[in-house]
Amino acid sequence: MTKSLPAASAALMLTMLSTPTVAACGSTTATSRPEEVVQAQVVAYNAHDADAFADCYADDARLAGLTGKRPPIEGKAAIRRAYASLFAGEPKGFGVDILKRTVSGAIVVDLERTHGLPAGKQLPDSFAVYEVRDGRIANVWFPPASR
Repeated sequence: MTKSLPAASAALMLTMLSTPTVAACGSTTATSRPEEVVQAQVVAYNAHDADAFADCYADDARLAGLTGKRPPIEGKAAIRRAYASLFAGEPKGFGVDILKRTVSGAIVVDLERTHGLPAGKQLPDSFAVYEVRDGRIANVWFPPASR
């Protein structure tokens, strides 16, 4: 049995109202709240969409691990390449869950947990500290995670 047009419209409206919407970074603006920009980046990360992910970053953005073991990734183009390579090597279900988010002005701190990795390959929970300026992520710092 098919739903009548009004019933189908009502069901669609309920689905739309109950589904949280997140702006993609291509539609964020200089007035977007920092947590909106970071969340759009998380959504793109979990979708393995390197282009949408990189669109969340300023042209001169910098990602740096605070252990000093790896050189920082500098610039939107380098971020796009690095994450396209990362996504290509990870299982389709790989992503992160945000366990806790703290926002103070332009700074967003996420406690993240990965999911979708094979047994025995799970990574420790880790922090990501974002600085958002003019609707784009300008800096990300990754403090060392402990096991």
